[in-house]
Amino acid sequence: MTENEDDDPVGHVDHDPVAKFTALAVQFGIVRPGDKLDQHMLDFAAGVVSLCAGIADEYQNPACPEDTVGDHIRAELFEH
Repeated sequence: MTENEDDDPVGHVDHDPVAKFTALAVQFGIVRPGDKLDQHMLDFAAGVVSLCAGIADEYQNPACPEDTVGDHIRAELFEH
């Protein structure tokens, strides 16, 4: 069997935060595959991200010295 590199491109990152939150909810049995998260769950997930990003605000982002690691976390999970 050969691997199709187009199925999972190297370096591919899913920038859809709702998809990431939903995948975690499925992984932990909160929702079933194919179900959508309600607004309360999305708000909860965003709150957890904000708490984590707040902790990471104490650290400079080496790739972008004018930003913090928290800024990078927020950009990955909120600004796409």
